Amino acid sequence: MSQASVFTNVAVGKDKKPVAMPTHQLVSNAEYPPRYIYVIRDTSLPSAFGGSESWCEFSLPREMGVLDSMRLAVDITTSAPVVLMPTAYWLSRAEVYWGSDLVETIYADDLFHETAGMVTKQYFEEIAPELNVSKDYDLNTTPVPSGQSRYFIPLKSHLDSMRPFVRGVEAVIKVRVYFAASITADPVLTNPNPANVVTLNEAQLFVCEAQMSRAETDKAEKLHRQGIVQYGGIFRERQSDALSFNSSGTTPQYLRSFKNDSAGLVVSSSNRMDPMLVI
Repeated sequence: MSQASVFTNVAVGKDKKPVAMPTHQLVSNAEYPPRYIYVIRDTSLPSAFGGSESWCEFSLPREMGVLDSMRLAVDITTSAPVVLMPTAYWLSRAEVYWGSDLVETIYADDLFHETAGMVTKQYFEEIAPELNVSKDYDLNTTPVPSGQSRYFIPLKSHLDSMRPFVRGVEAVIKVRVYFAASITADPVLTNPNPANVVTLNEAQLFVCEAQMSRAETDKAEKLHRQGIVQYGGIFRERQSDALSFNSSGTTPQYLRSFKNDSAGLVVSSSNRMDPMLVI
């Protein structure tokens, strides 16, 4: 069911001419450029990519306003040239907490599809080097040279669609990222378990805060204090099942873990490397 836009009177331009704007666009007004916040880890830097999973955690600053987007900056040192996985697969998963409650888990393949496969080609070509992805949306077979490098991992979650006014909510919003056990992509035939040549130097969360006018900021703070704000968001859910199919019958599968509308299913088979999105 469609809903009509809600309009709010704002003053624009040098003469502060009053105009009506859709409320959901007020945080994207060109008069208020976004602000970027560098968030330091809450936990110590883990020893990552050495054969076991490790994690670190970040808390969104309590004083920030509307959250627009997040990405993880990852600084590494390689002791030898090596082919690495796309950066989305440098994480096994990311978790979003509201206070102590785990609200959403986002897995590596979801991050890859949403950051590389579901964007325009022009934008993808701009960000592909930072994501370590080839122009064919595939593995970048050019080795990462030895030395220090910085890459980025866009962190997609329900917060993208929700865009919460962070300082208006009581719970501390936390993001926990789990680094993959290994990110090396080129196998060594004589040694299937080569020594790790990648060292994690730093992981830092870059947060984009959408800016609002002082009047809209004051209104948002007042509404949140009064407790009459309702958010909606798109949450990623997963139900994983191994199924056996045969040509002589049907195999029903009940998606009982999905409590809301589902956008699609990712289906993979043992003889197919790439997952298929079934709508």
